[in-house]
Amino acid sequence: MVNYKKGKMKNLKFIFVLFVISISCKKESKTIEETPIPTDKVPIVMMHGVLAAGDTYEQQFLRFTSNGYDPRVVYVFDWNSIGLGANNEVLLDKFIDDILEKTGQTQVNLVGHSAGGGLGYGYCDNASRAAKIAHYVHIGSGGITKPAGPNATPIPTMVIWSDGDKVASSGNVEGCTNVELIDKDHYQVATSQEAFKEMYKFFNNNNEPSTLEIAGDEIIKLSGRVISFGENQAGASAKVNIYELDPNTGFRKQTNPDASFVADNKGNWGDFTAKPLTYYEFEAIPKNPTERTIHYYREPFKKSDKIVYLRIFPPKGSIAEGILSGLPKDDEQSVNAFFGANQAIVSGRDVFIANGDTLSKPKFAQDTYTTIAMFLYDNNKNGASDLNSFGAFANSAFLKFVDFYVPATTPQTNTFYLNGRVLKSRNWPSKTNGVSVIVFD
Repeated sequence: MVNYKKGKMKNLKFIFVLFVISISCKKESKTIEETPIPTDKVPIVMMHGVLAAGDTYEQQFLRFTSNGYDPRVVYVFDWNSIGLGANNEVLLDKFIDDILEKTGQTQVNLVGHSAGGGLGYGYCDNASRAAKIAHYVHIGSGGITKPAGPNATPIPTMVIWSDGDKVASSGNVEGCTNVELIDKDHYQVATSQEAFKEMYKFFNNNNEPSTLEIAGDEIIKLSGRVISFGENQAGASAKVNIYELDPNTGFRKQTNPDASFVADNKGNWGDFTAKPLTYYEFEAIPKNPTERTIHYYREPFKKSDKIVYLRIFPPKGSIAEGILSGLPKDDEQSVNAFFGANQAIVSGRDVFIANGDTLSKPKFAQDTYTTIAMFLYDNNKNGASDLNSFGAFANSAFLKFVDFYVPATTPQTNTFYLNGRVLKSRNWPSKTNGVSVIVFD
């Protein structure tokens, strides 16, 4: 005979257990934004140099978060490093005030690289602003003869420089914690593991970080900003499409995007849940249909990242727009750009190959050039790669324009190689589909 009362009690117990498990899971699934911001770490604000943006510090952000920093206390400040008339110290002051209000803290640790060092050092001259700075780090930047801050109340200051930096170098400064790196170029002096280690120790009572590597996450959340090249204006209402790629071809695995976002009025987009060890294309489509689409090809992500930046073409008439105005709109050819997010290409030190042609040659990659970006297209439209440097940046720093032909009449795979790492992309017709940017982290 079946005991229905006993069976009913068992069912009620089972339902109660499910309820407890459900409540527990809901607690565990609470997002980081719903939890209080920890107060055990002083917030960090990092500032980029000329023509750069906050993603200069993408790897350092990931290293800090791999060492116990909550993502909500690590910030980058985007500023217009080439514009005229911008009161960047006022904007920086508001940015810091917003962080202090958000985190409930009274001070931040401030970091400035290159021209960002000039901005940061000047900001600290004002006594009321200096009171908001716990430590200041001056990286690959000159113009400093004493610690930051007013003479009466100097701020603990670290100076990081490298003998391999051919752009700017302060050397040792009396009264500061001085760090000389060896053979690091102008970007590596800010982005390297060695720089991270010294900053971490400086901010944490000389304690060593637990790791210099970027720790992997089980769930990878990606977000970032759409901004204009050079001037960092927000790409409000730009559309961001994300496609998973075939790693062997660089082609999209499917026609429809895996995710789509519309950037807010500050250019922010996200969150996207990425698969580990997976290659993605990020397609940035400006709100204005007359402006060009940019396709970004990235290396696989290991860790959640809120500093995934997608640059679009700068506004008409701007200084930055003049730099890129010569990029062709021609469906007979593909326009591609290399971007070294954390280092320059230096001839003799690095090997960079595009579709079988070695481009890490002295005429493109002298150490004095500090070549971070290389634009590749058939400048004279002769249907051949003449492999010469042209334009105003032929003998200057940071940018190179190389006569490099990639046909676009039929789909093909572009293969880019940097120091043992490989990225592949599709040869998009440049008039119809815009420009491709190959990002090596």
